[in-house]
Order: sequence, then structure tokens, then C-alpha cells
Amino acid sequence: MKKTFWHFERVKLKKKILNLFESEIVQSLILYAPRRIGKTEFLEYDLKPELEKHNYKTLYFSFFTDSNNKVKDFVNFLRGHLNKSIFEKIGLKEISVTWCKVNLEHWQPEQWSTVELLTVLSTQYEKEKKQRLILMLDEVQELQNTKDGNNFVSALRTSLDKNKESLGAIFTGSSEDGLRKIFNDKRAPFFHYGTKLNLEVFDKEFTDFLADKYAERIGTELNKDKLYEIFCKLDKVTEYIRQIITELVLEPDLSLDEAYSEYQAKIFDADKLEVLWNSFSNVEKAIYQWIRLGKSSFYTDEFKNFVEQEFKSETVSKNQIQYALNKLLKNQHITTGISQQANYSLNNTMLTKWLEQCTA
Repeated sequence: MKKTFWHFERVKLKKKILNLFESEIVQSLILYAPRRIGKTEFLEYDLKPELEKHNYKTLYFSFFTDSNNKVKDFVNFLRGHLNKSIFEKIGLKEISVTWCKVNLEHWQPEQWSTVELLTVLSTQYEKEKKQRLILMLDEVQELQNTKDGNNFVSALRTSLDKNKESLGAIFTGSSEDGLRKIFNDKRAPFFHYGTKLNLEVFDKEFTDFLADKYAERIGTELNKDKLYEIFCKLDKVTEYIRQIITELVLEPDLSLDEAYSEYQAKIFDADKLEVLWNSFSNVEKAIYQWIRLGKSSFYTDEFKNFVEQEFKSETVSKNQIQYALNKLLKNQHITTGISQQANYSLNNTMLTKWLEQCTA
């Protein structure tokens, strides 16, 4: 995929990941990034070309779709990359690894299991160009609520174990809680599997880059300090600041402050945010406000007193707290670290800003 004019490379991160695979220290990576900070761009524009330049074959697939059968879609995606003629050319009639044997003379990929399919596909690239196949699986937390998701994850783990020399994976997701359930739950097939990395938010060098690109394209200099200040106001969300730049490209006579105000008016719908807030139970509201205060301990007398005083509620039970936490996590209003279950943080920028205005 060709890079866009506005793309800002994450050079250090792509080199780091390449080195990890090249050193054979890791077989799989887990990359967490909140939505809208450029995760897919990084995979497609930075990492994929870097890996393929060093003789890796990469296949990207996102599970973040409206499909009712994401596993079936992925299996069909893999089948679409099979090439029978490669095996015919070299005369390979059978592939055999531990507990997995595939007869290539009877070419029936529609009947192959996920393990057999990935074994054949990774062997195909290894035999054709001596390439190692790296699967880039985006938004893998979606598999938790997918038909056959658990069985597929188990099969994927088995495939990686049986094809260590020819197959690797990069798992990415925008839900820390979702990733934690896949990779940190003792009952999960991928428990403690893979090296964990975070896709960090950009800093001022990114907004300086955007300002330089804007000047190159439009011919007008932007105040770099002001642009970075706005970026910080937007919680350093990449997509939001790029939309500000888009506003300026469309209307070059706007000042940065005017472009920011216009964009904020578009995305900051106070009425909808109020409706959302009112849909929360009192315990959910209390949890959200508690995290805003920088606290994460909910099974304490201090938190229970906070709920009862703030919302005039009766005694709050542990079950009510757990239910409210799970609901907020499921709807991605809050998130928690992959490694530390108690490390909660807010995950709804607009709702948080609206609450700040309401309590100012």
C-alpha cells in the first residue's frame, strides 16, 4: 500500500519489531493501541514494507467488521492465498509436522482445518521464496464474542506451535481489557504468549511534521506550538488533529483556533453525551468519576461511601460493582492494562471532556 503525503513514520518501532523477529527471540507480538492513533497505518505503511524488505511474507486481516462469522471470513481469506502450482512445481506431495499431515495430491483446502491450512500456507511461502509468514491480525479482541472464536484461537495457537520456523504473528487490538482476556487469562490458549508492546501516542515531532507538510502543500506556515497545544487538548488522538488539518486545507483562511472550534462543534454533541451519561447506572457513573479522580480501588469502604454520598444510593454490593465494571469495559468507556487488571483508565475522550465542563 502506497504511503500518503501526510503519513508520519514510526521508524524506531518498525525497526524494533524487525529486530525481534530477526533475532528469533519472539514468534509473536501483541501490540496495543487505542483507536484513532494510527495502528492500522503503522501496520500497512511502516511495518509491512519493512518486514517484506527483509524477506518476510505478511498477511493483514482485521476482525473489526460487521460480519456474523469472522472466523469463516478469515479462513476464506487464507484459502485465497493458496497456490497449488508451487507445490506441483517442486514435486511436494505431502506436508507432515507433529500431529498434522496434509496430502497435497488431493487438493481440498475447503476441507482442511485451520491448523492444516496455516501449515500449508506457511510451507508454501517457505518453499517458494524462503520467506517466513507473519500474520498481522488486527482487533483480535473481537474474537471473544465471535462464533467459534475460542476454538479458532486454540487452533491458531496450535498452528504457531507446530510451525515455529515458518510462521509468526502480530496480534493487535484497541481494547486493553479484550487483549488481557485473550493473553492474560489462565484459561485462555494464548495465556502469557507473545511479547507485549504499546503503540505510543505521537508527540510534538508529529504535529511539527504536519505543519511542515501543510506549508509544503498550501504555502502557509502554521504556528507549531499552537498546533501542538490543540493536539494535547484532543488527548493526542491522531485522527482528530488530522481532521483539524483537513479543515484548514478546505478553508485556508481559518485560524488554528477557528479550525479547532469548528471541528470541536462537529464532534462534541452535548445532547448525545448527556443521553449517554444518563443511560449509566449510578454505580457506573460512580466508577467513571472515581477513575477521573485518579483512583482504581472499587472494593473499598471509601468507594462505597463515595457512591452512597454522591448518588444517594443504598449500600453497594460487590456484585453490583463487578457488573458495572464489566459493562463499562465491554462498551469501551473504560479500559484496563493488559498486565495489571486493576490499572483502569478512561477511554471516552468526549464524555470525559463533557463531564469536565459540567463540573467546572
